[in-house]
Amino acid sequence: MRRLALFCILVLFLCAPRGYAQSMMLLGTGNSGSPVSNQQLATPVTCGHASGTLAYNCTITATVGGELLVVKQYESDVNNAAITPTDNIGTCTWNLDYGSSNTGRFSTFSCVNAPAGITTVTLQPGASSPSMGIVYTMTGAATASAFDTNSAAYVVTSTNLGSNPAIAGSQNVASFGCTWNTVRASPGLTNYGVWSAVTTSAQGSNSLSCSYILNGKWGQYVYHSLSTNNDAWTSFVDTYKSAVVGTVPSGNLPTQWSNFENGNDGDVLTAAILNAGTLGGGCTWSAPAAGGFKVATAGSLPIINNVTVNGTTYTSATANTRGIQYDMGDNGITSACNLPADLSSASATVTNGFDIKTGTTDAGVWSGVSIVGAAAADYVIFNITNGLFVQECKSGSGTLLTGSSTAAANTAYKGSIKYVRGGTHLMNVYDTSGASLATFSCAATGTTNIHSASIIGNNHAGTGTVGNLVYVDNLQIDYKTPGAFPLIP
Repeated sequence: MRRLALFCILVLFLCAPRGYAQSMMLLGTGNSGSPVSNQQLATPVTCGHASGTLAYNCTITATVGGELLVVKQYESDVNNAAITPTDNIGTCTWNLDYGSSNTGRFSTFSCVNAPAGITTVTLQPGASSPSMGIVYTMTGAATASAFDTNSAAYVVTSTNLGSNPAIAGSQNVASFGCTWNTVRASPGLTNYGVWSAVTTSAQGSNSLSCSYILNGKWGQYVYHSLSTNNDAWTSFVDTYKSAVVGTVPSGNLPTQWSNFENGNDGDVLTAAILNAGTLGGGCTWSAPAAGGFKVATAGSLPIINNVTVNGTTYTSATANTRGIQYDMGDNGITSACNLPADLSSASATVTNGFDIKTGTTDAGVWSGVSIVGAAAADYVIFNITNGLFVQECKSGSGTLLTGSSTAAANTAYKGSIKYVRGGTHLMNVYDTSGASLATFSCAATGTTNIHSASIIGNNHAGTGTVGNLVYVDNLQIDYKTPGAFPLIP
């Protein structure tokens, strides 16, 4: 009966329309107390030609010496090897840092510690096909071995653009995210988060679009397209080192963080309030079910671990003034953060971390946070029932591995759950200092059931006490494969 209620709730939001196609590449880089990097980029220059095998020039502002030149080149031809660029000075050592032959040929070249006086970078097509380039000139980059790391290219044919596993820079880096398309010269891409405005170079019906993040920022390569056509998109991220060595930030590095810092105490919860109170990119909140969801200052629960999202690191000293409240007397009410289908398919795992404060320990079954699969084919739910923590899965109740499952009334806890497609779902419970109280596991159902949403609220149409107020705060979500676990806010 409970699972039927869950399915019925899911049907309401799994088919909700989405306004934009999305793509995400998850990219981890950062700085935690190291000297501040000072990478700066000149305005990127675009160039290209529609057909033929003749070389074409990209004209840039003259280098003064010591800069890093980064060239992104895309050609619709896939049958010929990439040809190294040249420059008007002729002393650059051009490196092919990455090449991909997915839906055309994409190449990343760089010249480290470039000499002064370069004003022209010449690109050579490998075949008579549309060819286009974007040239970046950077100061503050490493002057030797500047290339750091790259993701693999991710290819998808969809109205929802593709996503990619995470990569982590080894120090302060400049990050470049690009996507290319063989059928859309004007893809209508816009940037997300701390990424720069999109630069697009187009020839014929082909386009290459790139954005960047400087100075060791942590962020997600997320872009939106106005296209609703079933296009073939390819995406990629790479990083280049700064002259100033740094380290990845300490603490949690989730894909997104709903700190719920929006709205006023007592406001009825809306999708707009939820989305405005979410940092990072990935899932999008739908309108909460009618009922007792409200913004509540009493739901403010502090984080104990740093969290870095969209280039900013937040600490326990960060202002935290509100959370989400729901009344267990309004049974079966939920609010879902829905995941784009392409990201669900690309990532085999998802982890949630959150703060939760119990009300009374009702005899009725209720949940705090859930991760669910499409059409409820699989799920993992953080439950409290009859004064006990219970991990509920499609395959049945989870096994208590360590600790005690006892849950006290009117008490704050930290929880983390992990959904693993075709593997083992996990659930951990902690006190507010981060000390472990209980761990659980259960088997996934099936091997191909993708996750589709993270949910807060009561997924069960059981009995609940009117006025039994439950609070949820600091929902952190990580889609990176294999996915951080546990996430303890």
